[in-house]
Amino acid sequence: LADPCDSSGTGGTSASGTVTVGNTGTGITVRATRVKIGGISPSSANLVSGNARGIVVIGDDNTVAGNLVGTTANGKGALGNTQEGVYVSGDGNTIGGATDAERNLIAGNAFDGIFLAVTATDNVVTRNLIGVNILKTVVLGNGYAGIRVDGTGNTIGGPGNGNLVGGNFRGIYVNASGNVVQGNAVGVEPTVGTKLPNEEEGILVVAPDVTIG
Repeated sequence: LADPCDSSGTGGTSASGTVTVGNTGTGITVRATRVKIGGISPSSANLVSGNARGIVVIGDDNTVAGNLVGTTANGKGALGNTQEGVYVSGDGNTIGGATDAERNLIAGNAFDGIFLAVTATDNVVTRNLIGVNILKTVVLGNGYAGIRVDGTGNTIGGPGNGNLVGGNFRGIYVNASGNVVQGNAVGVEPTVGTKLPNEEEGILVVAPDVTIG
């Protein structure tokens, strides 16, 4: 598993992607390096719903792109994992990508949509839809933060590469220093202005030396 590889399929649902038959543990766990989970074509996408955690990335320099995590196969309904949608404890991983085709839809999970643990550094989270449906018209919130950052040196969004974060208890929660949060749409769809509010703070920062905007 040290060599680059791709994966696609379903984890935790029926073949139709509408009924949970989830694992009691994690849908997908990556303990290696340079693994690509998903891809830019619809046939490459993983549907990872109805598990405990959806996707866990323990290794470094991996990519999670183009997946549906916590939703039905059509991306219009919730079929959440009972903990985090995506849990990252490794370094240098990319969640999403530079194009809309690489974005993940992460919604309907009981805990955080994406959780960057205290050991997670130099990760990039970009262009994802978090807490909303695939059409960006209805909230399918995650139970706690859309994105929670407990590690240092991570980048959430970026100029022209922001995430859409709506419908969660909190939008983006930064609990460690040295992180950058830029270019994200929080609580509103940026093109047509559809309101997709988070319940509490859009962005909550409780650590020093964090860049917002």
